[in-house]
Amino acid sequence: MIAYLLLVEAIRLFRPDFAIPPLIRHDEIWWKLALVVLGFFFWRIFMRFIFVYKIYGFTQAALTPVRIVVGNVLNFASSSLAMLWLVRALSTGKEQGWIKTEHEFPAEKLELFRRKIGDLLLSRHLITAKQLEEAVKIQQKTKKRLGQILLEKGYLSEEELVSALAYQRQMAFVEIDPFEVEPEVLRIIPRWLAERYRVFPLKYENGTLHLAIDRIDLGLLKSSLEDLFKVKIKFSLTTNYDINYAIEKAYSEEYLRVIRGKRLGELMLKDGVISQAELSAALRKQKRTGETLGEILVTDGVISPQVLEVYLRQQKNEWTSSTTEEESKK
Repeated sequence: MIAYLLLVEAIRLFRPDFAIPPLIRHDEIWWKLALVVLGFFFWRIFMRFIFVYKIYGFTQAALTPVRIVVGNVLNFASSSLAMLWLVRALSTGKEQGWIKTEHEFPAEKLELFRRKIGDLLLSRHLITAKQLEEAVKIQQKTKKRLGQILLEKGYLSEEELVSALAYQRQMAFVEIDPFEVEPEVLRIIPRWLAERYRVFPLKYENGTLHLAIDRIDLGLLKSSLEDLFKVKIKFSLTTNYDINYAIEKAYSEEYLRVIRGKRLGELMLKDGVISQAELSAALRKQKRTGETLGEILVTDGVISPQVLEVYLRQQKNEWTSSTTEEESKK
């Protein structure tokens, strides 16, 4: 329509007498229907103005007509791009990967409009509509949490569920590597406190202590810890397994031994023996089973026992050399 109007105006620059007869006359029913549609359009703009004003204020509400135009342009561009990808996929025979867009919602102002966890898992393609329907039926009978039911049915992993919950609650999701946490940060939160409140320190940055936690019902914990440590507290959500593993490893003698030398996974990753995905999967399994990383990699067929033996000797040599170097400095 815009291109059509521009073309008409361009012709009029050279032909001032140029005129196009109206598509419909004022005495036709189509003209009256067009006025009705126009009325609904202005009603839609008015409704958007009201609701945007209630949440964001007058300035953002006044930009409602502008956003409608911009939204249409973006929709047109997205549709054109989608058609281009479709043609490319059909011509090359290669499947186009799914591209999704995450939307940020202000948690405090839109608390009542928070997306349900089932809808969020569906939009992320982590479960199917049939699986969600089945879980909802079970929930109505057992009164269990929907996420717990989906986990028990094996439809998604705990990491996928917690990541979705973190997004829903406007929190960051983390998978803890306790051996990457600085010793100074660990001294801030003693073991007894970490076990009591099921929190784990991640870092201290710009006056803020970042803690991992495995639940969303925080209650007064944030304000209590801020009063206790006199710093700002920021929580990130993690899994139950991560908290257990992090506390067990970080407050043990193994922590000091590992951070002084090279880690087995790092050595293999550096030499290209394993991939980052294989290492991440093995570390997740380690948190659940308590097995050593080497045992898991061998059991899963990622490496052979002979390769493991080679890297265990290399790791031991690295640790011995670093220990000797530290003692010589003393």
